[in-house]
Order: sequence, then C-alpha cells, then structure tokens
Amino acid sequence: MMKKWLVPVVAGMGLLLTGCVKGQTQTVDPKIGTVIEKSQQATQKIKSGEAKIATRTIANQQTISGTISGKFVSKPLLMKVKLANGDSRNRIRYYIKSNMIYSKPNHQWIKQKVNSKSPIVANLKAQMTAKSGQKGLGMLGHHLKKAKTQANYRLSYHGIGKLGSHTAKQLILAESGNSPAAKQMVNHLKITKFSYLYVVNKTDYLPRKLAITMGYTMGSSKKAVTEKLMGNYQYLNQVKKFTIPKSVKTSAEWASTSTLM
Repeated sequence: MMKKWLVPVVAGMGLLLTGCVKGQTQTVDPKIGTVIEKSQQATQKIKSGEAKIATRTIANQQTISGTISGKFVSKPLLMKVKLANGDSRNRIRYYIKSNMIYSKPNHQWIKQKVNSKSPIVANLKAQMTAKSGQKGLGMLGHHLKKAKTQANYRLSYHGIGKLGSHTAKQLILAESGNSPAAKQMVNHLKITKFSYLYVVNKTDYLPRKLAITMGYTMGSSKKAVTEKLMGNYQYLNQVKKFTIPKSVKTSAEWASTSTLM
C-alpha cells in the first residue's frame, strides 16, 4: 500500500546586463537561450526549498486530483512531504531520507528502508525542485515564447506537431521517473493537446511556477485523457535544516515488507 502512495502524482532564470549609454545605466534583456542556460545551471544548485504540485486527470467524464506539498534540504537529503489524492481526508504524511521512509497512512507511523539510489526518492526530489519539468526548456529551446513581468520571465509553448508531441511524451516519462510502465505506455499515446509554461525569477534564475497541460488518446481504445500539472516553488535555497521528530522515530513500526524500494 505504501509503495502505491509513494509514486509521485503526476519542473530558475534571468540575466541583467548593464552598460553605460551617455552616462546612464541601461538594462539589456537577455536572449532566450541565455535564460534557459542560466536556469538550468541554477536548478542544478538548488539545496533546499518548498513546493506544492497539483495534478488533475480527466478521463471518462471523471476527474482525479492530487497534490504533493512539502519542503526539503540536501546534504544530507531530508524531505517532509504531504501527499493527498482526491479529497482532503485522503492524505498521507512522509519524512523521507536517502535510506529510510517514514509514512503515516492512518494513525500509525510506519518505517521502511529504501535503496540509497531509490528512483522513487530521486524522482520526488526532481519534482520538488522543478528539475523534471525543466526538461521541456531544453527540448523546446528557441521555440519558446518569452514574456516578462516585473520580477519574472515567462517561457511558454503551445501546440502539438512533431515537437510538441515528442516533448509531451518526454515530460510524461520525466514526471514518472522513466519507469518501465511509463515507457511502454507512451509508445501507444497520440498527443492531441500540449501547452507548457515555465516561470523563472529574473534575478536568481530559479523556478517559480510550472504549468503543463496535455491531452492524448490511448492506443486502440481511443480513450481521451486530459492531464494538468501546476507546480509552485518558493524559499529555494532558504529552508533551514530540520530533523525528523523523535516521536515519529520512536513510535514508527516496521512495514510488513522488507523489500527495498
């Protein structure tokens, strides 16, 4: 049961160049390639932060929603996460280390060892830092449209065709941790709709928001599915180190399975 909940529901930028013109300072708007490059560099260096990621899947006239929210620090890795599927009553809390997961699906804390290279842990961290969603920047490149607000750059793309379809499929794989099941699934998808928005701060190049909408049909069934993902990121590189409460550690019972995840 815990492994089911651990599959994450289905990722910073700006450059100010100054020069003197007749004794005055002039701000030069960076090219989109510079913004992408600086964003990718800054995201690789994220050491802590908070994130809230909301998803919505619409299929067969039914809507399934979910959220991941929490904070994290690196070196050593520690994540405090709340995962909710459906209504607010269906929640599980987690403390996740590189080699141990504590979860509270009901009223009892449960603990379970994980592999130090667990793809589940790595994928969750990639989502919390927007790294998985950022993959779209490199793929869409100069096809992105750049707009700006007072504080941020907004990089967006809308369309399907060969580029949009390929990018959408790669983002599905990235958000799922490139699992074998996801790789098999995307081979049978036909992308019918795709839009992408990545918002980054002008000063520190770090992500502020990620929004992805895609529609697709699945294989011979032609079942139409629409998926939406919205990520918001804050306090990047500002979260102080925290620990797992002693009460959680002492009260947690070992999970019924000892399989490393």
